[in-house]
Amino acid sequence: FYTMSCEEKIYDLGDDVYVDGEFRDSANALADPAAVYAKTKNPNGAETTYQYGVDPTILTKVSTGIYRLKIDANLAGEWSYRIYSTGTGKAAAKGRFIVDSEFGS
Repeated sequence: FYTMSCEEKIYDLGDDVYVDGEFRDSANALADPAAVYAKTKNPNGAETTYQYGVDPTILTKVSTGIYRLKIDANLAGEWSYRIYSTGTGKAAAKGRFIVDSEFGS
């Protein structure tokens, strides 16, 4: 299964937003899945997919079973993200956050 540590929060325009995900096995031990991916959707609706090992500055491995997604909050509005795995350790979770405009709402 999978857990994420990012709550729905408000960030400032231009922040780097980090979302940590944990992948665990049936014994609740941290475990690396076969493949890890992340998808973001910006306020304009544009979706981007990242793959661990292919996008090393965006989706990184912190330690066994813990992966970090870096999102450049370069547009004001609501952002969505999803981190998921395939193969052994298949799991997924998603979340949202708000990016405030440069001068507030």
